[in-house]
Amino acid sequence: MQTFLPIWYKEEILKAEHYTMHVLGVPSETLMEIAGYGAFGAFYQQIISDDKKPLVVLAGPGNNGGDGLVFARYALLAGLQVRVCLVGADTMVTPVGQKYAELFRVLGGSIEPVTSKQQWSELQKDQFFSTWVVDAIFGIGLSRPVEGLYAQVINDLNDAQAKVFSLDVPSGLDSDSGEVLGTAVKADITASFTSLKPGFYQNAGVVVAGAVQLIPTTIVGSPDLAPKTFLRNFDSQKILHAAKANHKGDKGHALIFAGSLQYSGAAVLSSLACQKSNVGLTTLAIDQHAHTIVKSQLIDVMSYPLPENVEEVFPGILEKKSAVLLGPGLIPGESTQNILRSVLRSTTVPVVIDATALQELVKCWPLIQEAVSDIILTPHPGEMGQLIGQPVATVQKDRIKVARSLAMSKKVWVVLKGKYTVIAKADGQVWINPTGDHTLSVGGTGDVLAGMLTSFLAQGMQAEPAIAQAVWMHGKIGQLRGEQTQGHAIMASEILPLIEMMYKDPRHDAADRSKMHKSMVEI
Repeated sequence: MQTFLPIWYKEEILKAEHYTMHVLGVPSETLMEIAGYGAFGAFYQQIISDDKKPLVVLAGPGNNGGDGLVFARYALLAGLQVRVCLVGADTMVTPVGQKYAELFRVLGGSIEPVTSKQQWSELQKDQFFSTWVVDAIFGIGLSRPVEGLYAQVINDLNDAQAKVFSLDVPSGLDSDSGEVLGTAVKADITASFTSLKPGFYQNAGVVVAGAVQLIPTTIVGSPDLAPKTFLRNFDSQKILHAAKANHKGDKGHALIFAGSLQYSGAAVLSSLACQKSNVGLTTLAIDQHAHTIVKSQLIDVMSYPLPENVEEVFPGILEKKSAVLLGPGLIPGESTQNILRSVLRSTTVPVVIDATALQELVKCWPLIQEAVSDIILTPHPGEMGQLIGQPVATVQKDRIKVARSLAMSKKVWVVLKGKYTVIAKADGQVWINPTGDHTLSVGGTGDVLAGMLTSFLAQGMQAEPAIAQAVWMHGKIGQLRGEQTQGHAIMASEILPLIEMMYKDPRHDAADRSKMHKSMVEI
């Protein structure tokens, strides 16, 4: 069972808001009421049900501040002490905001305007910040750097010991790119209205957004505005259990082109990860000079020494294979190009292209266009930069758009690795994976992922579920290993034994199962 949470760019949200209000006729105050109420419900239930200290709400004069006033009203009605500061203006700038400010006052609340740095400094003398501060200064409409009083307030908030609950986006964060506009609130939790935002999963947004909670609202898109980007999660791993097989031949046969004298470890890691991920058979095709080195380490994997002229083994080596991986540990140059060209010309099964093979792929794009099977590219940011001919900074500026663009232009699957791995499909659909942490930031973990993915494909899974499960599972294993080592450095080989734990029957090992397979992961 899987959970798909929509991710909308700013332009998409604004179009959806316009459609909801002007076509469907839902008033703007209704949208604001639902957003503020939903955010307060999530906040009160999960964060402060036992915390009776005063709550500070920092509201801007625009729509995000209006959401904050709705939030403050429900906090007041729940019996909490609430202190609201209106930052940067004496009054709300919209009629709806003014209406909700008046409702708050009618219930006994007060709003303190803060229009100068001097006023703000005076407030700081009186232990202004409480345990929790609600950030409702700027929403997704911010398009210029934060300066002056606003910058001072945000910087002081970041320096304080308070925890921060941001409404929709942390103030100062570009909701599309995840870049900081001058300065930005560092939130502990962000309550994202209507949809998740791309900026939460790239650049500084990965850090400043904190844990993200989706707050559903009544904003809906027009029929031609269906979301194309999703956070994709699993709340059950039953889907990972392979169908019952009478013998090994029923569970697929993976072929892996990997390894060299210099990089024999990549061949071992990818081959073992493939075999441990439940495929029936794995064959490693490796340079003949490195064959002896790896053979003693792969007693559970078949191996095939490749001759100097690798082309002579095709197409025979592809017979009865159900998925192909090529790239981990190969040497750049003509030999790898020949393997790549021969595979793309000959095979009709899914092909995973990783590592060195990605470097050589730029010379073989026409063959990709002619391929009759699913082609899955698994680059890290540096390799993605090589594929598109751009620096890494360009890739990281908007990972979602870069991955989508390459997938659509070359008609391939793209798995752009990193924190919040991006999975892009040729039709423009994009999924973001929520699992994984710094534990996986060591050499060789990408080889493990490639082997796992190839295993799932070889077992007969379609590309979409195979990729999604491999990426999710790989990240989850990394998190588990990180818990075991308390964040200390690991080796890629250490995550291999944990692959099998993902298949355990919960009746046999409920403790381990519950640890790894909690329901919806909050990111």
